[in-house]
Amino acid sequence: MARKDPYRLYLEMPEDELERQVALLYEGGLLELQERMHPGSTLRPTGPGIHIQGASGQRPVPGQGETPAELAAHGRKVMTAMMAPVRPMICREVRAHPDDFQAPSSGLPHILDCLTRVRPPDDLFVAAACLLWRSGLREWCAGAEAEA
Repeated sequence: MARKDPYRLYLEMPEDELERQVALLYEGGLLELQERMHPGSTLRPTGPGIHIQGASGQRPVPGQGETPAELAAHGRKVMTAMMAPVRPMICREVRAHPDDFQAPSSGLPHILDCLTRVRPPDDLFVAAACLLWRSGLREWCAGAEAEA
């Protein structure tokens, strides 16, 4: 069952927390993919051989060993990389339907339609779209026009 308002949780977060959330969702997804493709590959070795003191046989945790500032920077980079291929399409939508982008409830579905066709969209895509929205969609598109 799809959530009624999948954006609210992310839009209510402070921007730096949302950036960290994007990074954590991305890292978690990578670890899940790695484990699905190669079962047991995310476990740290506990068998014979050289052992690193303090290393356990537990799975790594997304964000482990990163400071909050590093996680936030990572989240911004993830969002930028995700949006780069669809930036022209999103900006074309913003220019064609400016009224649709006045509110997040109407603008975010447009961004997600450009980004993915999967329904309901994965939380990473929703969080990245919300981060783009929060960081200034019109300014982001103005930057795209200046680069062209």
